[in-house]
Amino acid sequence: MKTTFKYFGSMIFLLVLVLASCTKEGPEGPMGATGSIGPAGIQGEQGEPGIAGQNGVDGQDGTDGQDGIDGRNGVDGQDAEFSPTFFKVRGNGFAVKDLDGGTTIETDIWDLVDFDSANGFNTSTKRYVVQETGYYFLQAYIRHSNAVTDAFFRIQFNIDRNARYTQNVDGDDIKINVSGIYRLTEGQEVFIVLRNFSVGSDVRIDGNGSWFEGYKIN
Repeated sequence: MKTTFKYFGSMIFLLVLVLASCTKEGPEGPMGATGSIGPAGIQGEQGEPGIAGQNGVDGQDGTDGQDGIDGRNGVDGQDAEFSPTFFKVRGNGFAVKDLDGGTTIETDIWDLVDFDSANGFNTSTKRYVVQETGYYFLQAYIRHSNAVTDAFFRIQFNIDRNARYTQNVDGDDIKINVSGIYRLTEGQEVFIVLRNFSVGSDVRIDGNGSWFEGYKIN
């Protein structure tokens, strides 16, 4: 019995030794191989925008630069040459044209040209032809040579049929005139018209003492 207990005791002790030797930490083994990369993770939600910061303080204004040098004055242009337009024509002789009662005539009695700056007077038709559009002052004097009569007549420019002037003829060497400011156009013809309203009272007009003149205002 003692021998058996001693045997089992020896076995237990031997087992303890074996277990003790098995529980000791062995040497560190080699590092294992790196594992494969795992799948990418799901992207997280975007965060809310942050609050804007306050504006910074404005910087100081820069210093103004110096003024540039003034340029030189340009050369003055030449004045336009002024070329006035004017004319004057006269008649010649006595009783050069009849003005019978109840008739109308054109006073084409202008034989003498005193001056004509624009060469506008037509010596063939005895009419002035406008060379440039604008405003003109026109004037005409007509002298009548006749015995004492009660005839009356009208003088006017052909260009203005609303401007009618009448005057009684009561003796020899009677003058009447017409004048005014008119707007004329280039190429327009201007002449004087006389009408005797007294049927049966014939008169005549003189060249001497009669004239037709005018000038351009603008």
